Amino acid sequence: MDTKIERIGLKKHYYFIFLGVFLIICTLVFNTWNQSSVNAQDITLATVKSNFNYQLQGVGKVKPLKVWNVNNDLPGRVVGVKVRNGQVVKEGDELVQLENTELELKKESLLYELELVQIETISLEQKLLAERIEHQSKVKKAQLSLKIAKGNYLAKKQLFDKGASSESVLTVARLDLEMAEFEVEREQELITTKKLAADARLKLMQAKLTRKQQEVDSTIRLLKKLRVLAPIAGVVTEVTGNYGSYINKGQKMGLISSVEHLFAQIVLPEKEIAKIKVGTVVKVSSSQGLVNAKVTLINPALKNGTVEIEAEFVDHPEWLKPELPIQATFDIPSDKKLLYVNAPVGISPNSQSTVYKLSPVTGMLNKTEVFFGRLNDGKLEVVHGLTVNDVVVVSSQEILTGDDITLIREAS
Repeated sequence: MDTKIERIGLKKHYYFIFLGVFLIICTLVFNTWNQSSVNAQDITLATVKSNFNYQLQGVGKVKPLKVWNVNNDLPGRVVGVKVRNGQVVKEGDELVQLENTELELKKESLLYELELVQIETISLEQKLLAERIEHQSKVKKAQLSLKIAKGNYLAKKQLFDKGASSESVLTVARLDLEMAEFEVEREQELITTKKLAADARLKLMQAKLTRKQQEVDSTIRLLKKLRVLAPIAGVVTEVTGNYGSYINKGQKMGLISSVEHLFAQIVLPEKEIAKIKVGTVVKVSSSQGLVNAKVTLINPALKNGTVEIEAEFVDHPEWLKPELPIQATFDIPSDKKLLYVNAPVGISPNSQSTVYKLSPVTGMLNKTEVFFGRLNDGKLEVVHGLTVNDVVVVSSQEILTGDDITLIREAS
């Protein structure tokens, strides 16, 4: 009985073993069938092409030839910032407004003093005018007395000549005439002297008024300098003055870059610099557009394994602005034919990788080892493993496995 039970149990055990093996074999067969073929519409193919040029890529920025520091001759507190980084300004545009309390108080004090001097000047002018009128009145009075004395003398002389008057009476009349003449001369000399003195006093007062007005004007001119203006037309590339901050005399408040003379500053790896020469044409691009430039300077100094290159723009489109990030592309001629293919998905530059190549004989995809070089504009250089007109898979909707894959094409 026990032996029979053991036999039944052993049969069940073998049954489960065979069932498991069968399932495994089915799975393997299914996977092998599934992975050894692929629909043509599920993959993207690319053809290997040749070229005698290759592209060298670099990055950089648009740089200005002329840059002006924005500063001021007067200290003050920032009460207004009128511009921002990247803003285009014209010469004379207001950039920053400063406030100088000490200078404002000085202006108010000078205006008060100027008003006092103006009042004093008007008062002096009125006083001198009154004195002049008084002196002119005295002259006229003396002239009238002279006229009367002269008439009296002539009358007395006529009487004396007729014998109707004594010599003593004529003498008194002559003395009165001489006294009147003296009085007129004295008043005239006095009015001349006082006029000279008045003119001198008035001139001094007017000079005082002028000096005070000049002090006021000078202070107002200084206050106008608290409006910091753009020294040139260009682009604001830096603003350091913040609202409420105190700016010392001559302290830098920003930078303005001229847009009239711009150049491209490009950074390239040191190992590639030997292929670049002065005069080499470079395509400069950004999100704004594309423009050509010519290399004008190759800086011999190294910075972290890179070299800086300067290039002059052939054209100057409006979108070129200082500090604009750019990409630079150099078309470098080669002494041998180079092979390129659209970069397959997941393949890195300068690596050995496996790709699937389409066999022109069997129409199958064969696994192939390929050495790739540099990446340029979405294309990988083929160093070894492929030839011109070879067709390879660059992307697939399915994961491809196996050495040989059948390519299933739909019937036309």
